[in-house]
Amino acid sequence: MKRINLTIFLFITLTLAITALGVYRNFSKNNPPTENVNTQGNQITLNPSSTSVSKKSYIYEPIKDFKKRVTKKPFGIFITPQTSPIQPEKFHGYHTGADAEYGDVATTVPVYATQNGIIVYSGYVSGYGGVLVLTGKVDNQDVRFLYGHLNPSQLTPINTTVNAGQQIGILGKDYSQETDYERKHLHFAIIKGTKTDFRGYVQDKNELLIWLDPMLLNYQTLK
Repeated sequence: MKRINLTIFLFITLTLAITALGVYRNFSKNNPPTENVNTQGNQITLNPSSTSVSKKSYIYEPIKDFKKRVTKKPFGIFITPQTSPIQPEKFHGYHTGADAEYGDVATTVPVYATQNGIIVYSGYVSGYGGVLVLTGKVDNQDVRFLYGHLNPSQLTPINTTVNAGQQIGILGKDYSQETDYERKHLHFAIIKGTKTDFRGYVQDKNELLIWLDPMLLNYQTLK
């Protein structure tokens, strides 16, 4: 009799253990760990303690002192002709890149390849003047680096393979056809995926998810 009761006790104990394990696995599956980020609207703001995109994606500056020079039009700012920090202003919408300002520099300002890659566009685009687009990766994700407002006569040709840190062009002259009559600055955008989107502004904030904020990356300083 005692042997039968012991068998029943062991059976019940084993059944309860299996049931508890199943519940735990189901809970874990439906409640995965969450990343340490805060979301504001449709943009992700990284907490200081989180592991950000930038810490995994070391690339060269697209232009000397890039981050220091982004003083008027950062990524995602909403622009209208009335509220823009640049006057006069002809654009309207959410900014898809980050603008590095060089209006105070009279000499030639070179731009550089941020990573090893291939030039997949080299030419003139309305609203930009000269434009280069370079292939690359951020955290193993394919991206396109877009450089706007360059001198069209000094662009690296399409299909050229370039090395990180290599000069690939120069900024266009301010308020000339080279920049499509914009000030002397670099519009630098990072487009997710393998397709190029030339838009400098979008009208719906949700569309910004197509781009990455260039200011979130860590850059190797140009000498």
